[in-house]
Amino acid sequence: MQLKNTVLAIIAIILAIIIIKVLWWFTAIILKLVIFLIVVYIIYSFLKKLLN
Repeated sequence: MQLKNTVLAIIAIILAIIIIKVLWWFTAIILKLVIFLIVVYIIYSFLKKLLN
């Protein structure tokens, strides 16, 4: 019974690490996309002002 609990704890820790890594990777991509869109919008607004 003790061995089973230890194995379950190890599996839980491994799964938690995987989930955190995936979420970290996912949020990093979202953050990069948001920053990219903000930069595009700023450049677009700047060029629009220059052309008008």
